[in-house]
Amino acid sequence: MSYGGEDAAAEIFTEAMPTGLLLRNLKAGSPFLKMLGAQMLAEVPSEITATAIQNFNEWANLHPEKPFSTYLDELQPSEQQTILQTAVATLLTAGLGHAAGRMARRMDDATNNIYNAETLAKLNELAKASKVAKRDPQTFQQFVEKASEDGPITARFH
Repeated sequence: MSYGGEDAAAEIFTEAMPTGLLLRNLKAGSPFLKMLGAQMLAEVPSEITATAIQNFNEWANLHPEKPFSTYLDELQPSEQQTILQTAVATLLTAGLGHAAGRMARRMDDATNNIYNAETLAKLNELAKASKVAKRDPQTFQQFVEKASEDGPITARFH
């Protein structure tokens, strides 16, 4: 229990800052290269730290009979592997996150376009039915602009 709890604590501690940074960059719609660079600068040192702590935890809890030099000898290859794995995972995470953000923004744009088209259709229906539009186009235009300031026009006039 102690060993697992210590590993989990190291993981949570070292992931908090990079995860928060990723979420902020995704929310802000940061450009891909900016997001990737920021994530690499946050993730690599964080993961190196996690590896050092977790490897020490393994040595101290599971292999206390081995000399401390064993931990040190095994640390460098573990850190090298961590750097490579972190770079690949960060590239994939930033890429997928950026793609998902772009897709969400495109969906928002499509929703806005549909909303605008529906509003125009309703305004056109209103314009066809309005005697004011025929008699005084300028006054009618002002009315339409005022009526659509707060969102779509939902009432239909016949």
